[in-house]
Amino acid sequence: MKNLSELEKNINYTFKDRKFLHLAMTHSSSSKKSKNNERLEFLGDRVLALVIAKLIYDLYEDDDEGDLAHRLSFLVSKDSLYSVAKLISLDDFVISNEKKLNISILADACEALIASVYLDGGIKSSEALIRYLWSQLLRGVKEPPKHIKSRLQEWALRNQLKEPSYELIRTNGPPHSPIFTVSIHVDGFSKITAQGKSIKNAEQNVAKKFMDSLNEGS
Repeated sequence: MKNLSELEKNINYTFKDRKFLHLAMTHSSSSKKSKNNERLEFLGDRVLALVIAKLIYDLYEDDDEGDLAHRLSFLVSKDSLYSVAKLISLDDFVISNEKKLNISILADACEALIASVYLDGGIKSSEALIRYLWSQLLRGVKEPPKHIKSRLQEWALRNQLKEPSYELIRTNGPPHSPIFTVSIHVDGFSKITAQGKSIKNAEQNVAKKFMDSLNEGS
């Protein structure tokens, strides 16, 4: 693992108390006894959503509520978090016993990083961080990205199929950070399941998983 001062350079922020950064980079697999970044993930998720919501509210004055919601969903998604994590080489700094740092681990670490800056420097520092790290993603979205569930519904209609249905299978994890497992049913296809930090997030993930399976089979 590289020195955390290198990560500070990557994110253009110097911590007053580096304990927040160290905790943000500590995955739950590193030790069962020591603290990990799960609580920071929870906080970072909310800070990111608030800051991005305000940024797109100011940037896209002609967007209605639905357009803004689609932009927000895209910009705070695991895919966007993962792309930011790779941009700053976050995989070089995460403390983990996992053999491979997958998308979920790096996306969660990115949320924890945002929370660590918020706790260390306040909302203005975390807003500056998000502006800096999300600048390419914000510039790259000229039109509101279409919600993955909407795209799937349009695909089903084009293929004369019933509207896809979603079902909550189970809920796991601690009360402060539950994980929801949802299945999707599309006529003529096997059921697929996926997880998320909310039911809405899980439905989006399972819809994406289904669409990805279509692309792989084409």
